[in-house]
Amino acid sequence: MYFEGDPARELYLIKTGKVRLTRKFGADNEVVTDVLGDGEFFGLVAAMESVGQCETATVTEEAYIYALKPSEFNELIAKNLRIGFKLFSSLANTLREYNRKVEKLAGPETDSSTADKLLEIGEYYSDHNQPKQASYIYQKYLELYPDGKLVESIRDKLLALQNH
Repeated sequence: MYFEGDPARELYLIKTGKVRLTRKFGADNEVVTDVLGDGEFFGLVAAMESVGQCETATVTEEAYIYALKPSEFNELIAKNLRIGFKLFSSLANTLREYNRKVEKLAGPETDSSTADKLLEIGEYYSDHNQPKQASYIYQKYLELYPDGKLVESIRDKLLALQNH
């Protein structure tokens, strides 16, 4: 469909088929960032911002894809709010996935990470005598950050809450 760095004049909606998105890191290190299917959008940010494509898009199975200019896309959303909601949901999922990948690349935890916020919330509930909520938050921490630097401490807190 297009290569990373190509001018972005349109955004795309997959009616049917599959598209693989890849990014280059260094001279010969290409990483698959996403595989998209029916009903998903791509190329949106680059087209809306009028910047170069930030990834390479390759059709991996026979596809029917709509190519829309940003003005056509805006009209489509204005006429069909369901498409706007679907797009918003898709963008939120993409952003959440990218955030997870960035946090993983930055290490198990960073100073301003979601992990720190989870711990703060868990401690708040624990300090305010709400063990059920604190346990839930600590368990979520263990699910999301199984290699985090505070895993043992969190497990100890969970045991203390269960014995409380």
